[in-house]
Amino acid sequence: MLKNASFRVPKTLWQQAKKRAIDEDRSLNDVVVRALESYAGARKDAATIVLAEADEFVKRRGPKAPARHFTRDELHEDAA
Repeated sequence: MLKNASFRVPKTLWQQAKKRAIDEDRSLNDVVVRALESYAGARKDAATIVLAEADEFVKRRGPKAPARHFTRDELHEDAA
């Protein structure tokens, strides 16, 4: 279920955010939802965020090169 919401945002902030979203091939709705998820604690940890962002980047980039997907354990191998 989705909830529609209205927010008041300074015009220059809106324009800057819109430009960045376009540059990243994203919608402002997606940007706002992700920010609210982060703020509300719906995103569990940094690794989850990085993996989700990497998957989206690969989807936007298209089939230019095969993408390697890392497991959570692989991401943390060198951190120990």
